[in-house]
Amino acid sequence: MLHKLSFLAVLLSLSVFSFFSYAESTPEASVSVLFSPSDECSRIISEKIDGAEKTIELAIYMLTSRSLAKSLVLAVRRGVAVRIFADGESSREYYSKVNFLKKNGVLVKIEDGKGLMHNKFCVIDDKTLITGSYNWTNSADLMNDENVVIIESEKIARVFRVQFEKYWQGTYTDEAFYIDKNKLIKHK
Repeated sequence: MLHKLSFLAVLLSLSVFSFFSYAESTPEASVSVLFSPSDECSRIISEKIDGAEKTIELAIYMLTSRSLAKSLVLAVRRGVAVRIFADGESSREYYSKVNFLKKNGVLVKIEDGKGLMHNKFCVIDDKTLITGSYNWTNSADLMNDENVVIIESEKIARVFRVQFEKYWQGTYTDEAFYIDKNKLIKHK
């Protein structure tokens, strides 16, 4: 384990990995971890969006970042199918970019269920997953302590794509309650 960590430390010191707090590849997946505000989360997410060739599916709580919204619009203009499932309350915020995205050809559905659409994940071309606590906002990039995990794996991306489809089709579980609070057993 120490050998692996030493090797990883050397890799992280190389300029190739200078924008990532952590990066590792296995035969199954490549994983990069970023932290804001120290890492360049918005720029790296934009680069991933800019590299999309076919599809982008985004489940998001808050999207107020002008640069990320522009990257999504540019993807649509390149012929990429972009779909966003966004939180209803956050989408009505003054700085929300949801209306801008809709006006520029991005397919957007608003979640107005019992709770928040508090997910923050993006599946690109069925092989790249971007997830973490990071809200797609300027505050997240410049001030907040947030994290972004980028996973290059068709297998893992598929799990999130299936969940996105449940949101998009309205077949997800919107509310649950505890049958037994002592055992945390839920009824859906």
